[in-house]
Amino acid sequence: LPPPPPAAVPDTVNAKRAEIVFEYDTGAHQLADLISHVLECASEEPLSKLHLRTILPDDPPLCPTLHHAFRLAGRKVPKSWRAVMGTGRNRRIIARLVASEPYKRWLKGYDNWVRTVILPLIGESFYYQRPPTLRIAMP
Repeated sequence: LPPPPPAAVPDTVNAKRAEIVFEYDTGAHQLADLISHVLECASEEPLSKLHLRTILPDDPPLCPTLHHAFRLAGRKVPKSWRAVMGTGRNRRIIARLVASEPYKRWLKGYDNWVRTVILPLIGESFYYQRPPTLRIAMP
């Protein structure tokens, strides 16, 4: 037998699924600045120029996502970065990231942004992903 047709979705649910575009005070919620510390950007290095780094440090990055991004972009990474990836190593590297002060500050800023910007937009309690997935795409 074919499966039964899906139940009708109430209009209130569809309204909550609708995409909205909103603005918020990036001065009060400096998420870009916070994540730039997690990605170990130089003091005046904008996130938009991260892919232009000409010399990669010998020490692997704090954030393993950055390592993946450089590799997927075809960049040759230092041999010392090999310790970051592989069976049994991911947990240790993630634990180092999660224990770091830059990561803790970023999560605190993210939680504050969700609480003070997103929650008022939604108007009622909700579930959200924490920590959020960090994706880095390089040209």
